Amino acid sequence: MSCIFWLPLIWILECSLRSQFSLLRDKSS
Repeated sequence: MSCIFWLPLIWILECSLRSQFSLLRDKSS
């Protein structure tokens, strides 16, 4: 498998995780 396929996948996963964490912080505060 090529990095061209994996890089966007990792980026999307990281983006979704960050959005979830930010939502959790907003709820707790």
